[in-house]
Amino acid sequence: MNEKRPLKMMGLSAALAALSAMSASPAMAACPAPAHIWQQFIEEQAPAGNPANRASPSYYYSSQYFCDADPDIDYVFVFRLNYRCNPDSLRWNSNDWLTRATFDGLNSRSPVATDDDVHVCMGENSLRVLGAGNLGAGINWIFKDFYVWAP
Repeated sequence: MNEKRPLKMMGLSAALAALSAMSASPAMAACPAPAHIWQQFIEEQAPAGNPANRASPSYYYSSQYFCDADPDIDYVFVFRLNYRCNPDSLRWNSNDWLTRATFDGLNSRSPVATDDDVHVCMGENSLRVLGAGNLGAGINWIFKDFYVWAP
């Protein structure tokens, strides 16, 4: 899928290969182990004002087992955000009440050893709720009105 579109989907192996091919720059510091690969929940929290360190999703991919051991399909949204190798600092928010009500703690992880990628897992059923039954509309809703941030 080489089209230039704001909404892109990649397969898990293609997404991981693209991330692995990136070379670390001063803006992409390598995180020391064990922080280089982590998985945990991030909490919803409204920032005070408009945080400078905030990101909307860049792209997404779907995966059956990247997020959890369930056989359902999960959608993983990738955010380009420098979180300073501290996943505990990550928060998410939305300006939309339905989005905030649909998601509680979100499972997130970083599969690469840099501090500038956050992969947030969202289930198909939740995305369908946002899209009033339409998966594609729910995915577009996340691109429109969802962000992660770190202080």
